[in-house]
Amino acid sequence: MADNEFELFDCYLQTKDRKKVFVDIKDYNEITNATEQTEVFKKARLKLANCTENNPVYFINFRQLQPNSKYEQKLFSPQSDRQFFTCSSMFLADGKLNSQLAKNLLDYFE
Repeated sequence: MADNEFELFDCYLQTKDRKKVFVDIKDYNEITNATEQTEVFKKARLKLANCTENNPVYFINFRQLQPNSKYEQKLFSPQSDRQFFTCSSMFLADGKLNSQLAKNLLDYFE
């Protein structure tokens, strides 16, 4: 990562056309204070202001939240903003990899 990108997000991936896509892994659960999605995106936009490109960001929650929980609905609701993408869980409640997330990421980078 470039100096101005270091510590902004957890990592980045590159598309075939060399565009950086930042990834921010979260560890939200039902007892975490819920933050509105707009606040999360607002903070991300401030972080992105330090970058040289208008990069997209994937927000991925590490663990699966309870189905239809208020928290999941607030943070991981669909949005029309094509700069921010969200996934409610990297791993499912049974500990298995969320195959839909893996498919979405592969589709995005092809």
